[in-house]
Amino acid sequence: MKKVIAMLSSILLALSVVGCSSTKKSSTSSTDQYPLTLTHAFGTTTIKKEPKRVAAIGWENGDTPLALGIVPVGVSRSNYGAETKNHLHVWADQAFKKLGENNPVVFDDTDGWDYEAIAKTKPDVIIASYSGMTKEEYETLSKIAPVLPYKKNAWQTTWRDQTIENATDLGKKKEGEELVKK
Repeated sequence: MKKVIAMLSSILLALSVVGCSSTKKSSTSSTDQYPLTLTHAFGTTTIKKEPKRVAAIGWENGDTPLALGIVPVGVSRSNYGAETKNHLHVWADQAFKKLGENNPVVFDDTDGWDYEAIAKTKPDVIIASYSGMTKEEYETLSKIAPVLPYKKNAWQTTWRDQTIENATDLGKKKEGEELVKK
């Protein structure tokens, strides 16, 4: 298990560093056309316009926007391995800092989603392609903003699929595919 965590940490650090070495991307990068209608385990979600305020919940879903130069309005707390004073993995904390955010909003959802904290960030979209949310949780979160959970099965999205799916959710599928190739 320690080897798997170490490997994931290395991959995600590389992913974050690659994304953070570029400048902050504008909304005019190769975005897909809006509205976007995306299929997932609970049906479909439509995103009417390019999201500016992204909340990322579940394991490492915040890594993709950070790698794309997007500062999430909130992310889930790390719940394994070493964490920084911001309750994030080192690579995520470094990515936030490189993008100019020293005090990121971190949701403590280790015992369930913190709906109130998520709602306070006023997200345009909630990404969670690697998560274990239930249909009931999806429906509750959908009252806050459009939600994009896992495609088929809880906790079974590979890091490559997670990166591409989260990038697609943000209208940046091509950029997500490029991140996976590196």
